[in-house]
Amino acid sequence: MNKAAVDSMSFYVTKIQQCKRCNGSGLIRHPEWCDVPSEQISCPDCEGMGTIRTEVPLEEALMALKPVLSCLMKADSYPSFLDEALNSGDGVYRP
Repeated sequence: MNKAAVDSMSFYVTKIQQCKRCNGSGLIRHPEWCDVPSEQISCPDCEGMGTIRTEVPLEEALMALKPVLSCLMKADSYPSFLDEALNSGDGVYRP
């Protein structure tokens, strides 16, 4: 692949965050039934999933990870961190 082809490509990663509106439960209190504590509906922000998924440009994701990766490399724990993430099956590191 030549440099011009790579320069015209855009790369994104998926950013997954806990929904702030429902605090990750996927449910909120029905706005018209505030007096009834058990009346809940699916959170409209996360569609009941409890998490919000957004596409983030790769550059932004790498900048956000830079301090974390820097600390891990200094602490000589980067290889085990990477191994755990890769061996988890979904690529997610869970401390």
